[in-house]
Amino acid sequence: MNPNITSLGGVCSVLLGVLSAVAGLVYFLLPEQQRLGGWLRWASNLAVVGFAVSGVGSFIVLGRLPAIAAAFERGDAATQAALAAVWRTTLDPFGLWGYGAIGLWILTVALTMARQTDSHFPAALGYLGIVAAVVHWLVPIAFLARMPFLFYVVAAAG
Repeated sequence: MNPNITSLGGVCSVLLGVLSAVAGLVYFLLPEQQRLGGWLRWASNLAVVGFAVSGVGSFIVLGRLPAIAAAFERGDAATQAALAAVWRTTLDPFGLWGYGAIGLWILTVALTMARQTDSHFPAALGYLGIVAAVVHWLVPIAFLARMPFLFYVVAAAG
C-alpha cells in the first residue's frame, strides 16, 4: 500500500469530520432551530456529539493507520491475521455515534421538513432525508449483527 495514499485518505477523513462538526455546530446555533421542538434540539445535540466522535476518531486513525499498514506488510501470515482482526482504531467501533446518532438527527430534520407546509424546502427532500437516515443506520446494524453485505447496500446507496 502506498503510504502517500494512506496519508491522503486519513487527511481527507479528518477534513470530512471537521467540516461535518462545523456544519452540525452551525446548524445547532441557528436561531430558527431554537424555536423548533425539543426532539429536534435533542437530536441535534446527539449529532454534534456524533460528529465530534467521528472527527476525533479520524485524527486517531490518521496517526495510527500508516504504522498498522506497515506492520501488516512486513508481518508474516499470523501477524497479518491478527492485524486484520483488530486494525480498526476508533472511538466508535460499531458506528453508533458516527452513524446512528447522526442518522437520528437526519431523520428528525427530514420529518420536520416533510411535515411543514410553509417550508422553503420541498417535502420530497424530507422523504429523501428519511432514506438517508435509514442508510446511516445500516452501518451500525451491519457491525452489530455481523452482516457485511449491508456495507454493499450502504456503498450502493451512497
